[in-house]
Amino acid sequence: METKKHMHNNHLYHDVEKIKKSLAAAAYDVKDKAGDVFSEAIDAAAEKGEELQKKVSTYTAKKPLQSLGFALLAGAIIGYWFRK
Repeated sequence: METKKHMHNNHLYHDVEKIKKSLAAAAYDVKDKAGDVFSEAIDAAAEKGEELQKKVSTYTAKKPLQSLGFALLAGAIIGYWFRK
């Protein structure tokens, strides 16, 4: 015959096991959702990159001399920073 203390401990053990399983399931859900959010962020960044590339291409086609000036200026600034 089980004592009340033994029965109480048995119930606690089962409760702890239920909590562990629930926490594991919640952690898996969070991991899955984080992966989805990360994937969506990567896709959005790729779209922005493509959009920016199109804008730069259009700008350089419309204003080639001004684009060349910006490139030379950027090169001079970067060269100045790396000399130091």
